[in-house]
Amino acid sequence: MELREASPEPLRPLRLVLAGLFEDAWQHGRKRRSRYLVLLLVLAAVVVAVAINSSGTGPVGSGYGGAADGHTTASNRAAATADARTLLTMVRVPSGSRLATAPHVPGFDQSQDFIGVSASATAYRTWIVHGRVARVLRFVVANLHPGSSFESSGGSGPNAGEETMQIRSWPPVAGVLDGRWLQLQVYSDGTRTYLTARSQSQWVITRQASERIPYSVTKITIRVTNEYGRTTHHLVLTKRLIVHEVVALYNSLGVIQPATTTGCPGGSGGVLRLKFYDSPTNVIATANSAADADRRWPASAADWACFPIQVKLAQHSFPSLSGNVITPLAKLVDSKLNP
Repeated sequence: MELREASPEPLRPLRLVLAGLFEDAWQHGRKRRSRYLVLLLVLAAVVVAVAINSSGTGPVGSGYGGAADGHTTASNRAAATADARTLLTMVRVPSGSRLATAPHVPGFDQSQDFIGVSASATAYRTWIVHGRVARVLRFVVANLHPGSSFESSGGSGPNAGEETMQIRSWPPVAGVLDGRWLQLQVYSDGTRTYLTARSQSQWVITRQASERIPYSVTKITIRVTNEYGRTTHHLVLTKRLIVHEVVALYNSLGVIQPATTTGCPGGSGGVLRLKFYDSPTNVIATANSAADADRRWPASAADWACFPIQVKLAQHSFPSLSGNVITPLAKLVDSKLNP
């Protein structure tokens, strides 16, 4: 089935209304013109809001745009370093505890990546504490700064050297910090009990302005191929409004943040390919991604990272992007790219 370029139906009636109001205003004098111009501005704001909401060009997926909101990878790295230290200050220890400079059990005094993600800052602190292992952990967890949630726990019995552990997490800071964790580990060698707290804060890798598609684009081709490489859908967009909305959609996507992705759903091998032109024949950017993502996933679903979007500008590849482009594209072109 050949796809057709859809008209922006929600916008067309409003544009006609605006045109009529503007013409009528100039025909009925300065006073009425001022009144209609105010209404014109209000309706224009509504048009912009409708266009943005309907196209879904806001931040989507498990990535962050950066640059446009003033955050950079460097500033986020500094924020993560400070945050890792702050997470440690949330730990309250039982009365009578003291800092340990050389814990009895080797290895427990080292700062380490206990989550398994890069682009993160870590910090640690160890105390010699009084009390049984399980009781100490319960006390520390109960007295943590509010707002954390349980992530995981573990431990071992007295025969292996008693130990218990729990990992807590705090909400991310949009555009700045992604994962924020605190590991609490209480262990005993039979004579002393130790508490080691390790914090880890993952900074957001941002997308720089140089990685965005220019708005000089005048034409976009959309092609969907199946697992055999055969074209199943093909569309050429030339209407200025739709072209700019597609550019804005891809520019809103964020970089896939370093993490361990598990349990990704399988795909059929279909590929969504876009080419961006600034003249009838000159391609200035391309964007390729799997066409298998489930449009019913919420925008925050981590599964979007399973279907990375590869953008090239001037034949230069950039870090993979994440987000739902299929649903907004389907709305824009009035066709189901992912039936």
